[in-house]
Amino acid sequence: MFQRQALVLVLIAGVLAMGLMGCQSKVTKDNYDRIKTGMTEDEVTDILGKATETSSTGGAIGPLKATGATHKWIDGDKVITVVIANDKVVSKTQSNIE
Repeated sequence: MFQRQALVLVLIAGVLAMGLMGCQSKVTKDNYDRIKTGMTEDEVTDILGKATETSSTGGAIGPLKATGATHKWIDGDKVITVVIANDKVVSKTQSNIE
């Protein structure tokens, strides 16, 4: 009986540890440096995960039409902002990332 309880506790501890590993922030200098102009939105999402905030933009200048969005990944006071136009990164900024 004791061995079964010990096994259950070990399994629970393992599941909790794996869950905590997945909770690490992706708002890091290393991930910020990986974002490059010309990347697709999917490539950025693969690195940073789903954005915390998104605001869409769209417009036209003469015959040119552009769609885009500003995406923010926020972790406390750390922020990565990526502007995507026509599914390509056009700019990025960061705050409080060392």
